Amino acid sequence: MIIELMNEGAHLTTEGLTKIVSLKASMNNGLSDKLKTQFTNIIPVDRSAVVFKDIPDLHWLAGFTEAEGCFFVGIKKSSHKSGFAVELQFSITQHSRDYKLLECFIIYLGCGNFYSPSGYNHGKIRCDKIFWSYKHNYSILR
Repeated sequence: MIIELMNEGAHLTTEGLTKIVSLKASMNNGLSDKLKTQFTNIIPVDRSAVVFKDIPDLHWLAGFTEAEGCFFVGIKKSSHKSGFAVELQFSITQHSRDYKLLECFIIYLGCGNFYSPSGYNHGKIRCDKIFWSYKHNYSILR
């Protein structure tokens, strides 16, 4: 919406700029302290809730992972004969209000756990054990 307003030149008017700042105020991190002092009467735009019922397909998951996920390979000390173990992990992080989306990922993948660190406004799923998925016919992390 902000890009559309700017393409229309709305950012060059007081009314358009106010609307853009209202949209910014409704985003995850809201307004910075500097913007709050400059725009004291801003009312954040209501954001409609997005309800996720199912992950559409693997391509959607792949695209989402490219933007919001990561794969991690680590080496840690272990009681194993070599003294080390390889740790594989897949995770996706989202704002805490989107925990239902993260739950959908867990259901779709058939693995993972949800974590929400205290003091932060985000949650994530983490899959860290390898298994074979008969549902999707490929190896994934669990």
